[in-house]
Amino acid sequence: MGKSQQRELYNRLAVLVAHLLKWQYQPERRGSSWQKTIKIQRIDIKKLLKDNPSLKSQLNESLLECYEKAKLIAETETQLEVFPDQCTYSLVEVLDDRFYPD
Repeated sequence: MGKSQQRELYNRLAVLVAHLLKWQYQPERRGSSWQKTIKIQRIDIKKLLKDNPSLKSQLNESLLECYEKAKLIAETETQLEVFPDQCTYSLVEVLDDRFYPD
C-alpha cells in the first residue's frame, strides 16, 4: 500500500466528514452542492478501497486522524466553532450512502 493512497484516503475522509459536519450544524444552508460533495467523496473512497483493499485495515485509524482536519475545514468554511472535539460519526455512518446527520 502506497503512501499516496493513504494520503488520498485521509484527505477524502476529511472532506467528507467536514461536509457531514456542515450538513449537521448548518441545516439552513443545506443544498445540492453539499449533498453532491458528500456523494462524490463516498464514491471515490469506495473506489479507492476497491482498488487498494489493504487500506480497509486503515479506515478506523484514518477516520480518527482526519477529524482534526475535517473540523478545521468546517470551522473555516462556516465561521462556526461549535463542532465536537472528537468525531461523533461511526465509520459505518460516514460511508453509508443514506446517512446525513440531523
